This record gives sequence, structure tokens and C-alpha cells, in this order.
Amino acid sequence: MTTEEELDALAAGDSREWLAFDESERRWSWYYGEDHRRALPWRQLSRVQLAEAVCHAVGYIREPGVRRLRSSRDPEALPLLVVRCVDWVPQVREIARAAVLARFAQADRAGLLPLVVALSRRAVDGWVDEHLLQPMLRSPELLDLALASPDLRTRRTVHESALHAGLLSDEQLASIAMHDHDDVIRTRVGHLLLDRGDPRFVLPLLDGGAPKVRARALQLLGVETARERLAESSSLVRSMAQALVLRSGGDPAAYYREALRSGAVTRATVAGLGETGTLDDVDLVRAQFADDRPRVRVAAVRGLRRLLANPSDPRAAEYGRELLTDPSPGVVREAVALLDRRLGPADRSLLLDLAAPARCTSAAGRSLCCAG
Repeated sequence: MTTEEELDALAAGDSREWLAFDESERRWSWYYGEDHRRALPWRQLSRVQLAEAVCHAVGYIREPGVRRLRSSRDPEALPLLVVRCVDWVPQVREIARAAVLARFAQADRAGLLPLVVALSRRAVDGWVDEHLLQPMLRSPELLDLALASPDLRTRRTVHESALHAGLLSDEQLASIAMHDHDDVIRTRVGHLLLDRGDPRFVLPLLDGGAPKVRARALQLLGVETARERLAESSSLVRSMAQALVLRSGGDPAAYYREALRSGAVTRATVAGLGETGTLDDVDLVRAQFADDRPRVRVAAVRGLRRLLANPSDPRAAEYGRELLTDPSPGVVREAVALLDRRLGPADRSLLLDLAAPARCTSAAGRSLCCAG
């Protein structure tokens, strides 16, 4: 049974904890509660008993409990009334909503913000979002507090509600689209900015937006910018640049060949040649196996997987064997993928040696043994 001290602790903590309290009391009352037809002595109920009644599994008990809770000034009263605003029984819901609206203006809205955001995601209707969340977010202080919440789901919900209500300026949107640490939010806000057609934000979003937004910004800027972005580290942006150059009659592979031959060896240039090159580029891609950077070697092996996709080409097995003892696990994984179903009985001793437990390549050896 809950104590008054526990109610005080819940009231002083994160308001979302009232959702767990509500669920816990509902489950307990469902399995162990008394007959709901029995009249309760509402005037004699303690704080704890009233809080438990408001969360009871049976609506016949919740409804009079909510009526009684309306006049309570205990710290748990308003959070529990807010929870009942999304009750599945319409009669309970309406009583709670009227009580909350009457007290909400004088409430500690900053403390209730996490609870209101969590409840706005419940699919009863849009009442909580319209009457509680959006009025809260119209306060600049609460909006800034909500946007900076450490809880990811809370931040996503707040951003979506603020966007729907038009509470953020273009400058705020640009800052979020380029600096927020959540790619989902950055992508949503970045697309919204691009939809508005303001040219001021296209180039900044190309430089600092989420990958999907950067690819779309690049498409808006056209082929001249695309030629400058062929060496993008993002595969999505790089593929958009390649498509735009190809569409204009250019050859992205020629750019990557020149870059590698001139010593501009990066993961992006190696990957780009693997993505756009031909069989004539196999030796140039393979030469990057000697690079000291594991990410460059990984890109080279991935490129060979595309260039040597023909299963009858013997070079795939030959080149893949060279990398099975590479010190980088990522390179070894790519080599295993390159060699998949390309080894034969003559490679039995190699595979058994690789699969030995003492070797760091044992996982690769076991994978190839199973595949073969």
C-alpha cells in the first residue's frame, strides 16, 4: 500500500512517474481490489485512499474519486486529474478536464510539462495537446525548457507540437535543423524549412543538415554544386551528387580516378570509385588495401564487392584472401562478405587455421566455414 511519504516523493519528482503510479494501482485493483459496487465512505477517505481510488481499474470508483479530488489541494491532486484527462471513460474524462482547466493557470506548469507531453502522445483525442501542451509551449521559458529536455521522446513530441502550432521562427528552425543531436528532429525541421522555399537556408542546410536534408538541398542547388560535392562523406549526399552529374552527362568515376591518382585518397573518394567505376578500376581500388587507415581499406573492399560482383571472376577470392588477417575487424568483415561462396575445397586448411580460437580472425573463419 502507498504511503503519504511516497505521494509526497512522487509530487516532488518527475511528473511522468504518476503514469507508473496510475498503472500500478489499476493493475493491483483489477486483481486484488474489492467489489466495485460497494459504496465507499468518500468523506472519510485518506489522501492515499483517494489517490488509489482515482486510479482504480473500475470507472464506477474513478468517477466519484475524481469528483472528490477536484476540491483537494494536496500536491498529488492536479497531476492525477491531468492523468484522468485521457481516461478511457468519457464521464471521468470530462470531469477531470473541467477541473484541470479551472486550476491550470495557477499551477506549476514547468513541473507538469513532462507529464503533459507524455499524455499528449495517447490517442484518446487531441484535447491534451490543444488545451494543455500548446498553451504551455506559448510561454518562451517553457518552450525553451521543453526543447532542451534530455528525454528523446519528450523532445520529439514537443518539436512536433511546436511545428504544428507555428511557435518557432525560421531562425530557430534553422538552428535546430543544423545543430540538434537527434537526426529525426533535424530531418523533420530541415524538410520543413526547405518546403518554405527560402533560399537563405538551402546552402547552410547543405553544409550542416541531416543527410536526407543535405541530399535534398543539393538537388535544389543543381549540378554545379553537385560536382563540388562528389567527395562527400555521407553516402546519401554523395549518391545524389553522382546522380546529378550523371544526369547532366558527366562521369563521376573520372573525378574519383583523378583524385586517387593525384593522392587525394579519402574514404569518400575510394567509396565513390567503387560506386561508379568499372572493371577497369579494380586495380586502382585494390591499391588502397595498403592504406594505413582502416576506414579507407573498408571502403576499398566494399568497392570491390560491387566491381567484382560476377561470381565467376576469380579475382574476388584472390583479393579477399589477402585481407582475412587484416588487423581491423571491419576490414575482415568486409573480406568475409567479398569471399562469400567463392572459396573451394583447396581453401580448407586456410579456413581451419583462421577458425582457431586463439586467432583474432576466428569469427571470420567460422563464418566462412559455415558459408562454404
